[in-house]
Amino acid sequence: MLRQRALSEPWKSMKEDALSRSNTVSNTKPYDLQYYIGAAALSYILDEENTQIHAFRVRDAIINQYSKLELIDGDGWGGVVPPMGSFFVAILALDIVYDALSEEDITKCEEIISNQIFKIDRTGPWVDIRYGTHGTWDIYKGNRTTPDDDYYQGIMHQVTEDGVSPVTNHYAWERIGGGDSRLSKSGYMDVLEFTEIDQRYYNNPKMQKFYRWLFGSSINCAKEMAIFGDMLPTQSIHNEMLHRRVVNFDSEAAGYASWFHKDTPAIGNILTYILPKQALPEALVPSSKIYSNGGAFFRDPTDDPDGLHGVLYNIKTQDEWHTHNEVNGLAISGYGNRLLVNGGRLGEPTRAANLNNTLTINGVNHSARVGGGIIEGFTTEIIDYSSGDSGPALTGATHIRNLILIHGTSSSLPYFVTFDDIQASPGDQVNN
Repeated sequence: MLRQRALSEPWKSMKEDALSRSNTVSNTKPYDLQYYIGAAALSYILDEENTQIHAFRVRDAIINQYSKLELIDGDGWGGVVPPMGSFFVAILALDIVYDALSEEDITKCEEIISNQIFKIDRTGPWVDIRYGTHGTWDIYKGNRTTPDDDYYQGIMHQVTEDGVSPVTNHYAWERIGGGDSRLSKSGYMDVLEFTEIDQRYYNNPKMQKFYRWLFGSSINCAKEMAIFGDMLPTQSIHNEMLHRRVVNFDSEAAGYASWFHKDTPAIGNILTYILPKQALPEALVPSSKIYSNGGAFFRDPTDDPDGLHGVLYNIKTQDEWHTHNEVNGLAISGYGNRLLVNGGRLGEPTRAANLNNTLTINGVNHSARVGGGIIEGFTTEIIDYSSGDSGPALTGATHIRNLILIHGTSSSLPYFVTFDDIQASPGDQVNN
């Protein structure tokens, strides 16, 4: 079946790209290796006349290059996350070419992988990457045959009941969204689903809502992330390998992904080729949405990169270190630019409410990073309206922020309106 796919697009282009990557020598760097070894493993499946060549490339990459990667626990992000994500692909690649290798080759490869990844403890900072790579290795070795509850709970904590990220937009895309820089954080769920060890993801309503929000609301009309939480304007979304597997979760989300990746072919890799159960559907242009536990995400209905996009961010639950004090914070884009952005990154220096587009009383920081959510709102062809409640973010005061998008017509341009309703004590100073 996998070989039959290559007779038509988009699989045909993926095969061609995989063969090209497999025929190119890779640098001994985590990201370069994950693209190379994943392409070689795919080529092993699709290039019937040269299967042994591609299998040996997988073997040689593990023995000669993966053995030289530096994995250092306790020495920062770079010593843990990139190499562990790359080893995730190496484990999958070895499993694919297993039957083409000798027992001696397999033993060498397994020893290298085991010795390397166990330099990183199973728990610690960036725990999802640890769960993902160690968990995949456990499945490969036959040591895990039951659901991984620690990983599952970690994933679910990063999504509100309405599917919005309570962390930050950038980390939503990189973690659960499936960024190439952290592959096993999100890809482990695909291994669990594929092996039928844990099938709590693809048909999970919360995950389905998340991918609809991710591809359909969190990005503006110019296909850039709206800025909230720990992130910079320079951080962007790339042609990530796990994006196409969104078809396994939800058809609506897959339509938004097709819109986002229009005219961008997937690279040739086992993750892009094998995981999706079907090709992306016809593109679906996103529209304005309201999430009670997450915020209002309004946008021009037409597919115009210069269109308006506005966010009234308000989560009610599940904040974490990367979440800012930005209850009722605003992020607005238009005319191909971000027009109103929030604090930035990283962590405490940019987290305070007075550095974000929200409101404080007497200049005092918010009491919490969660609020009362969106308490009312509606979307129509003419006007979108939402109202966010500060909830526990303010002590002894209440801030109701309203965001309205007036849609454009043949004779008028679209525009946003915001207005605030504040209940505070006499003499309090409102800082907006």
